[in-house]
Amino acid sequence: MLDILNLAHAAVFTLGGLVALWLVQGAGLSIWLAFPLSACFCGLLGLLLDRVAFAPLRQRTDSNFAGLISSIAMAIIFESAALAIFGARTVRFPAGTVNLHIWRFAGVSITSLQVEIVVVAVVLMRPSPGFYIARA
Repeated sequence: MLDILNLAHAAVFTLGGLVALWLVQGAGLSIWLAFPLSACFCGLLGLLLDRVAFAPLRQRTDSNFAGLISSIAMAIIFESAALAIFGARTVRFPAGTVNLHIWRFAGVSITSLQVEIVVVAVVLMRPSPGFYIARA
């Protein structure tokens, strides 16, 4: 969108997921409140990323390559912050955070969470209504 390859997305999403987990486990919030708050946190991280890593480079002629390096540096900083705050261990949301229904068909088990993940992924991957018009 800004003509800059941002490689810090994964680090921002990781921090957002860890913040949501902390809000559910540590603060005792509902997952339905933790996710929007975590999304707001990710948005603020995105603004910080833009101000620190990209805005100073927009006036330069080599801003694409410099922006790439800058986003890698910010990803390392965000990942280091996540390691320092949350530690290097596998974490999960507590059991029962999401109500699960299990369907069994011919020896295959499918959970409602798996169905929801696929539905959300398909909805988010579809092109916007103006996508084809803008490309024409």
